[in-house]
Amino acid sequence: MRPEVISEAIKNISEEYKLEALELHDQAKVSEITNMKRGMSKRLVGVGVAASLALALGITAYATDFFGIKQRDAAPGEKLTVEYQVEDKDGFSNEVVTYDKVSKYVSFEGPESCNKVEFLPSYLPAGYINEGFGDPTTWGAEPLQFFDANYNVYNIELYYTAQFGPDGFMFFEDEFRSVEEEQIGEYNALKMFGHREGDIDIPDGIESDDDTYYSYDDCYIILQHPDGYIFFLSGEDMGELEKIAQGLSVRATEGVVTYDPSANHQYYMVNGVG
Repeated sequence: MRPEVISEAIKNISEEYKLEALELHDQAKVSEITNMKRGMSKRLVGVGVAASLALALGITAYATDFFGIKQRDAAPGEKLTVEYQVEDKDGFSNEVVTYDKVSKYVSFEGPESCNKVEFLPSYLPAGYINEGFGDPTTWGAEPLQFFDANYNVYNIELYYTAQFGPDGFMFFEDEFRSVEEEQIGEYNALKMFGHREGDIDIPDGIESDDDTYYSYDDCYIILQHPDGYIFFLSGEDMGELEKIAQGLSVRATEGVVTYDPSANHQYYMVNGVG
């Protein structure tokens, strides 16, 4: 249920029932509130009932809280070890990777089972080149990667809260200059400005004349919908990403994605890998 629906429902509840609900919720606070001025009393009663309804309906992100986007910065020197399941010619095997430059974790609270969706961007930067991940002019559920006229890369990738479950998260190695929270349509969003630099890790035995140092400015927008799907947008221009985010059309399919305890639930996020 959407927060705006709950808010409208609360407005239509009579004062008598609001007072009764609040009395049942906390008898000790009723006398305190009724002794206040009428305007303040009505406002506090409304907040109390909203909280009570949110708890009764199992809603954990009502009002000022996000639908379930949680973020935290990594502690100084914190390392992350992830065990990936990889497939090769001999079948599946486990590969353990340790990341020692993790800067931020983003996790999600939401349904562990939901319908898959298809999406259609109504805006892409002028002069984009389709790189074969999907056709941005038709409905598709595959990740999209494209370039603008100046060959700046942009990415759109679709995730689900069911892919993360209670133990999963996105993680980043950017040094973040700012992280902003806002509402974009029906989505709660994180707008993240980051920077990465360092040495490129070239495997032993491979000769390369390329510059082995990199330095990138990264922009990200994470969009979470309460139905359980998540868009991850990355690129080099936040203005372009905002236009993409505001122009996404979505429709549900008959497919279902469900939390799989045995799957990988940790995702390394970087511009260029939507």
